[in-house]
Amino acid sequence: MKSSSWTQFQKDGVAISHPVYWAQSVVYGDQLCRAYTLFTALHTDTSELWFELVRNDPGPALRLLEKGRRVTGARSEHDLPRIATTETDYRCRMCSFAQKCWAVQEQPKAPPPTLPPWLRRKA
Repeated sequence: MKSSSWTQFQKDGVAISHPVYWAQSVVYGDQLCRAYTLFTALHTDTSELWFELVRNDPGPALRLLEKGRRVTGARSEHDLPRIATTETDYRCRMCSFAQKCWAVQEQPKAPPPTLPPWLRRKA
């Protein structure tokens, strides 16, 4: 980590300062059936090392694994929920897919209903 990230990391810990790293630690620990994961960080400017024990909680780990299954099981990008409720959200403004995501989706036209054979008119 660079100096700016390192300072925040030491002050707040991995769960708050780097939630993605925390999520990886929790999921790995859960999959390995461990109570704790040892998280290690390296300060890129000084080569200082930081060690933090991350308590593994099966609740968040299962939610993260289920989210991963939903993402990898989606057949198209429209199968997933939006990350925000408005297109002006900062996450949407940074997303390269936002224009397609927020475009009005035309509903596919349903084929005309077919009548069961007993209701069809005989010619």
